[in-house]
Amino acid sequence: MANVMKNLKARKSKQERRGVALIEMALVLLLLLTLTFAILEYGWIFLKSHHIANAARQGARVAARPDATQADVDAAVLAAMTGGGIEDSEYTVVITPADITAVESGDILSVRVEVTYANIELGFPLLPTPVTLGSELSMAKEGP
Repeated sequence: MANVMKNLKARKSKQERRGVALIEMALVLLLLLTLTFAILEYGWIFLKSHHIANAARQGARVAARPDATQADVDAAVLAAMTGGGIEDSEYTVVITPADITAVESGDILSVRVEVTYANIELGFPLLPTPVTLGSELSMAKEGP
């Protein structure tokens, strides 16, 4: 009888340990999955930020040329954004001053590209993400 009671206690203790291990694994797995998804989402943010900065840089380089037009700048930004996997309906381009053909040689002009992050997000829930991603680049107008 004593051996039977001892075996029952040992079996119960072993089952309790299994239950505790299962709960610990579930908690640790939840933490690791959240961390993994956060790394993916923030890596995606940095990648898209790089694409947006590159598009603003390409637009400013084209706008700085003496013979540049608004259409040339838009085409350069479109090419860079398309190369980064961002469609033309998902971003806005603001050129300052608005009429780049009237800018004198040596004057500063800037190109700003901005994307609403909801249009390009990976979509992992419960992670704080920015509302918009944007980049602005300024260059001096070249000329004769």
